[in-house]
Amino acid sequence: EADSLFPLSEADANARGLAANGIPVRVAWFTGGHDGGDGPKTDSDRVRFLTVQWLEHYVRGAGEAPGNDFTWSRIAGFDALDRGLVATGYRTTDYPGTGGQRRTEVAVTGPEQRIANPPNGNPAAISSVPFAGGLSALLDGVAGDVPGQHARFESAPLTEAVDVVGAPTVSIRAASPTGEAVLFVKLYDVDPNGAATLPNGLIAPVRLTGLPERVADARPVTV
Repeated sequence: EADSLFPLSEADANARGLAANGIPVRVAWFTGGHDGGDGPKTDSDRVRFLTVQWLEHYVRGAGEAPGNDFTWSRIAGFDALDRGLVATGYRTTDYPGTGGQRRTEVAVTGPEQRIANPPNGNPAAISSVPFAGGLSALLDGVAGDVPGQHARFESAPLTEAVDVVGAPTVSIRAASPTGEAVLFVKLYDVDPNGAATLPNGLIAPVRLTGLPERVADARPVTV
């Protein structure tokens, strides 16, 4: 859940590919990843148990077959003893995939915005560094979205808490004189004081082709 190199979409593609070939598969999300490490000990212990249970049956040939239900976890709070993070695990029968089964729509607005690809891609924005973990937070004071290289769209303040699970989507219109573009889409969480946080430093690179030269001629595309 905190991996910008191999995000949940990669795990989803692996799971669907295995299942399509008749191979037993079980999906388990955890609160770590390349950027987030192993996650809290309670979560790494859970993943280790699920892994050993799976290998015990399918490799060693012992024990009953593990279930194919979907398990996931989320940060639940702090340990009263060492103040470390604690994760709670959950389980449901059906794996919903990254698209989910329920949706919450939030309208984002903003004017048409022109962005430029700098020569040789330099200078470029830096949002997070894989493997850096908590050190990525230091980038907020060093680098960010470079003026002229990004478009920004905002929603009205949310009236209640919203949990984002799986892969959020956004509909945009884009144009390019070359007919294609690679966009790096990010979803920021902005607190009431205006401070913006990029959850887990996650970014989605998206390649668009067949683009018109003018935004006025562009059709909406969901990324």
